[in-house]
Formats: sequence, C-alpha cells, structure tokens
Amino acid sequence: MQSNTNKAGVSINSLTIHRLILVAILITHKFYTDPFYLNNSVAYIGGVQLQELNFLEEEFLELINFNISVDDQEYEDYITGLKAHFI
Repeated sequence: MQSNTNKAGVSINSLTIHRLILVAILITHKFYTDPFYLNNSVAYIGGVQLQELNFLEEEFLELINFNISVDDQEYEDYITGLKAHFI
C-alpha cells in the first residue's frame, strides 16, 4: 500500500482515498449547483462522521488556496497527462 502525505499531514492511501474523492465531489457539487446537499447528508452517504467531513472540506480548500476553478490550459495539461499514463 503506497502512501503520500501532503503538507497538511493528511495521509492519502488506499484506505483514505475515498475520503479525498468524497470531499472533492462535495466541493464540486457546491460550486456548480445552487441547491446542494448538506454536509450531514453527504457524510452519511459517504460513511464518514460529519466532523471529519467538515475538517476534510476545510483542509482541502486550504490546500488548493480556495481555487476551485481550472482554466482551459490546465485542464488540457491534465487530460494529456492522464492519456499518456493510461494509453
């Protein structure tokens, strides 16, 4: 099991990746829709405690400097990198 610890000290590995994905989906959902699910609903669906989800949301936003949009060039760079990795 490979682990990667970021500057916030949050370990990302096969046991925690679902939490990262969950909080990324939560933030994306809040960004793109006006009526969004409350954190307690998302925490229940995702199988995590509300306090943990709130903490992860705040940490995630701080790590990305609250920059939740991606410009076209950055998007294309990531797509190119993913294609190179999987093709």
